[in-house]
Amino acid sequence: MSNCNCGNRDQTHQDVLTTLKIAARNGSTPDSIMGVALFAVPRPDKGFLAIEKVVVHSLTYPDTIARGTNCIAFKWLTYDYLQEKLGLTDRTAITDTLANDCSGSCSDERNCEDGCLCIHSQCT
Repeated sequence: MSNCNCGNRDQTHQDVLTTLKIAARNGSTPDSIMGVALFAVPRPDKGFLAIEKVVVHSLTYPDTIARGTNCIAFKWLTYDYLQEKLGLTDRTAITDTLANDCSGSCSDERNCEDGCLCIHSQCT
């Protein structure tokens, strides 16, 4: 997808992936760490290049990768990361925050906020 300047399909933040690596060194498996996933799915009924963000709770990173296979983009965030970086613990607040509209342009996923995905050079 890098040829279209759409960003990577898996836009999970490097800090979150580092947390998984540290947990693995301490004996945890990726299947034991839960989080929330943000998926971008096409909405052809809404117009050309229209997408919808879908928030799904209680997923592991491997589950997120599997479910994100046919999505435009996805991101997984641990609940610990959301509490530490955004001060969010309530699932309703997490869903509301991640589902919010985003603005700004991006060259890759690092240019967008945690609750946003970089798609077609726009934070979505």
